[in-house]
Amino acid sequence: IGSLETINPRTVGVEALGLWAMQQIDFVGLLESLGLNGPLRTAAVASIIGRMAAPASENATYTWMTQRSALGELLDVDFSAQPLMKLYRASDALLWHRDAIEHQVFARIADMFGCHTTVALYDLTNTYMEGGAAANPKAWRGRSKEKRKDCPLVTLALVLDSSGFVRESRSFEGNVVEGNTPEQMLTALKAPKGALVVMDAGIAKEENLQWLRTNNYRYLAVSREKSRQFDPEQAIAINNAGGETVRLQKVIDEETGEARLYCHSEARERKE
Repeated sequence: IGSLETINPRTVGVEALGLWAMQQIDFVGLLESLGLNGPLRTAAVASIIGRMAAPASENATYTWMTQRSALGELLDVDFSAQPLMKLYRASDALLWHRDAIEHQVFARIADMFGCHTTVALYDLTNTYMEGGAAANPKAWRGRSKEKRKDCPLVTLALVLDSSGFVRESRSFEGNVVEGNTPEQMLTALKAPKGALVVMDAGIAKEENLQWLRTNNYRYLAVSREKSRQFDPEQAIAINNAGGETVRLQKVIDEETGEARLYCHSEARERKE
């Protein structure tokens, strides 16, 4: 072949896999049970799979599904005949039914994979919006994870199980303090007593740890204490996955019962 010309090439891999995964949990049937009509269900499916293949805004997703993707052929739908506004309506519907969708999808996934609720991973992130976003009451200036101090933010909180499946999500104001959110999130989660809650130092405030202890949760967190109490004489040495030697010292706090693990590596010492 001396030359090759492609006309209207389309991607199909992520689209086919995404539709197959949705079929395994009857996701379209779930949307139908929540009252979404046919065109809105199709737009919701396209929006979600678009986030899998090319994460972006509704406007960019519309360009992707009309010009670059074969999702329309797989669904037997002509997306170019549908207005962009349909994607925005689908996003509104998904947000409106968020709690029911999250609970039912996770229940089906837990049944398929045998997920247990013994570990909960809790973390926050935020995203910025270009423009004033004056009509959004949650759009506030704050500490942007993407270094966009010039834009209003919205914060997203996620609770995941140990396999990484989302169990619960909430959106907060862009200027929310991370340490003020765990109680309402974990209460909504209804995690069983004794579950291990994993969080970073920004959330591990003493009042949050006290609430976890009072409500019989275990926790794993990066300590917020400023003083270093590493004693090399009391430490043991192990090799991590990279072959680097790390020394560990375990200390039990007699007052709280906390087990504290102090870690030391020469590479970290050089860095600091």
